[in-house]
Amino acid sequence: MSERCRSPLNPRCGSRDIAVYIFYGGVKLPVCGRCWERIADSDLEWGEGVSGRKLRSQVEEAKRRLLEEVKRQALEELAAKAARRRLRP
Repeated sequence: MSERCRSPLNPRCGSRDIAVYIFYGGVKLPVCGRCWERIADSDLEWGEGVSGRKLRSQVEEAKRRLLEEVKRQALEELAAKAARRRLRP
């Protein structure tokens, strides 16, 4: 049985395409390539000297921003579909 992605930013991802492992909350988590790109593009601070509390706070903020971006993209797609339907004869 292969591992599934357990990204702290997207815990429900479930991809089996594991690219890296990270330590979060003292636990080693497998993370897929797509989720790792999101983590790498975020403002999260990783490594020694970063408190668990600060990292959890940063993860929650990054998840909030990611969710806002997904919602924005979904609304844009819905608006585009509605516009195409209005243009049909």
